[in-house]
Amino acid sequence: MTVLSTVSIFGYLNFRLFLEDYVRVHYLDKGKSYRALSKHCGINSPNYFQQIIADQKNMSAQMAEKVAVGLHLNKTESAFFTSLVRLDSTNDSKEKIRILEELKAIMLKHGKKTRIDEGFHSNWVNQVIWTLAQIKGFPLTVVTIQHSVRGSIASEEIERSLAFLIDNKYLVYDAAAASYTPQNLQIETANDLRNFDLRNNHFRFLQMAQLRLGDALQEREFQGLTFAIARSQIPELKEKIREFVVDLGEKLGEPTDPDVVMRIQIAAFILGDSKKPLIS
Repeated sequence: MTVLSTVSIFGYLNFRLFLEDYVRVHYLDKGKSYRALSKHCGINSPNYFQQIIADQKNMSAQMAEKVAVGLHLNKTESAFFTSLVRLDSTNDSKEKIRILEELKAIMLKHGKKTRIDEGFHSNWVNQVIWTLAQIKGFPLTVVTIQHSVRGSIASEEIERSLAFLIDNKYLVYDAAAASYTPQNLQIETANDLRNFDLRNNHFRFLQMAQLRLGDALQEREFQGLTFAIARSQIPELKEKIREFVVDLGEKLGEPTDPDVVMRIQIAAFILGDSKKPLIS
């Protein structure tokens, strides 16, 4: 449930002003008190929000998370709110700039439409071309795409992918730029989908990773980790990996002037199983 129907956190750069408007619209104008809001948020002090709004008290990061839950903010709104609280609490100019960039990235994510489409992820070339399209001024032609990926994609594959992306409106024609540009979308896929095309997609990226082993060190990174865990921890491990990928994409995925497309391919699998029966 999202309570913010008339007061949107994304319209503020001062969390105190946001709270002032929120309390007025959702509490005071409805005959409810500051005390009621404090109680709803699990805060013992009945005048806590009055002090915060009047700038007589600072809000800690831990309290910001608690308040965000009490206000029923969703994940993106909560991230924006807690960042505003951090912005208010720091006097370091470099930190303020960093937080402002963080807020900008959250706003960009907020403006994206989420589309769940297994078809997009069924062909690895779709992801490559759609990301190349995000590079300003990159001409989306078969020749330029093939050259940029060092000939690793056949021209027929590129043509099929371009047709798919255009037909499904992942790429839209921009008359001003006289070229196709990517829609402002966040594309998701259902986790653990047992789909042949998706598995083939991952296989192709792993093949490409092998080809890139000889690339210059400053242009690639290969890491691995082998460890023992309980089988019951595998779901948690998978969730942590997904969170890492999302977090990395949010932190690095909105550059102002990108000029290369990177791929991070993570594969987690069982190397040895103590419970696997011996073959006699």
